[in-house]
Amino acid sequence: SILKLRKKTSAVIGGLFIAGACMWGIAWWQDLTPGQLLNLFIGSLFLIIGVMIAALILVATAKLGTRLVRHLRNRKDL
Repeated sequence: SILKLRKKTSAVIGGLFIAGACMWGIAWWQDLTPGQLLNLFIGSLFLIIGVMIAALILVATAKLGTRLVRHLRNRKDL
């Protein structure tokens, strides 16, 4: 390649370029102002962060539940 980049780095750059092109296309299609586009981006970012936090809470709850069940099961065996 022209630029000496790792595959992961070039994939991230490509993904950011595609995301930017999609955002520009939507803004052009819907006649959005830059402020509205920024609000759309921030709202999407908060949505993604919220989903990630909910997933982390769900995983932590499931792990704690399995540990509790395992602990109670080992306690009964004694």
